[in-house]
Amino acid sequence: MKHYNRNYFVLVGGLYALWLVASLVLFVTFRGNSWNWGTFLFWMGILVYTPFSIRAVQPDQLGCVVFFGKILASVNPGPALVPRLLFALKLVPGTIQEHEVPGDSKEIWSGEPEKLPPGMVLPLRISTGYKNPQEHKSPLDNQMTVEVNYYVRYEIVDAAKFISEFSNLEEFRRQIEDTSTRVVQREFGQRTLADIIANYGTLNDLLKKENEELVEDAGVKIVDVGIKHSDPSHAVNKSLAGLASSSLDAASEIKRAEGAKQSEILRGEGKKSSLQNEGEGRAAAEQALLMAQAEGFEATIKKLGLSPDQASELYKAIVAAQALEKVKDVRIISGGSNPMASMFGLITEAAADVNRNAANSVAPATPSGAKKT
Repeated sequence: MKHYNRNYFVLVGGLYALWLVASLVLFVTFRGNSWNWGTFLFWMGILVYTPFSIRAVQPDQLGCVVFFGKILASVNPGPALVPRLLFALKLVPGTIQEHEVPGDSKEIWSGEPEKLPPGMVLPLRISTGYKNPQEHKSPLDNQMTVEVNYYVRYEIVDAAKFISEFSNLEEFRRQIEDTSTRVVQREFGQRTLADIIANYGTLNDLLKKENEELVEDAGVKIVDVGIKHSDPSHAVNKSLAGLASSSLDAASEIKRAEGAKQSEILRGEGKKSSLQNEGEGRAAAEQALLMAQAEGFEATIKKLGLSPDQASELYKAIVAAQALEKVKDVRIISGGSNPMASMFGLITEAAADVNRNAANSVAPATPSGAKKT
């Protein structure tokens, strides 16, 4: 759809009326001559000027008709009558466009400025905010300079309003770049890099809002605004990588130390448990042995029909015999009319004989002819 204002029709209609009047005057003046300038002017207007004044607006374009700097009409894709010499047609993109700052990612030069290659652009460097040292949670909470790359997508919907507001596409891009960069500088200066990365969505919405206010009623629509990346410089990235590596190494060492500690604890607990179980086993065995001995002793007393005093004397004799088993070459001679004393003597002598027999079994044989002492 074409949007023509009244001035357009007045001016174009006046131009063609003047052309017809001039052709008629010349026709009357040179009537009867072999060459009539009126006829020539008329056919030149019909066959030459008018066809050459019809301009084509491509499907991906929008245009506006300008008369000595004054915008008269906004035209969409298709033919448009734009009289030559006096009128001009300005064209703008009619599809969604993208403006990337500071340039396409492949064209951004991160090296030394004095070594900037042809066709490349310098990065947009912006300083971030910072947190107090006691509030640090990560290295990204430090203040640092980052290289920012963002884009603005827009669509021109009315060429006449757009040209009237911004004059041309270059001026429009300059203004949205200034607005967006100002917002990025303001917001980045109030946030750490960790906060910036975590709040890309909020920052993108804020950028879009600021640009929409800029182009309000200017014949252009902001489709999307986004931060592509905000990376620290090469030197900072290298330092952060080293710090991350050191942190991982430290964490690995801590885990290994904790593992060794837990292993030692488990081994100690296992040894303790083993010793405890072994002690409990020995105690149970000794208890069972003592119980068996007590039952055997009690049965012996009953069988012999001993009195308590006699049983006491017998128990003492048995204990003494057990003690004397560890002593070699001991001989006790007992006698008298006391039967318990006699029993004690027999028991101790028997123990001594056992010890002597054990010693003789391991002693070397005496050579023949040798004198025994």
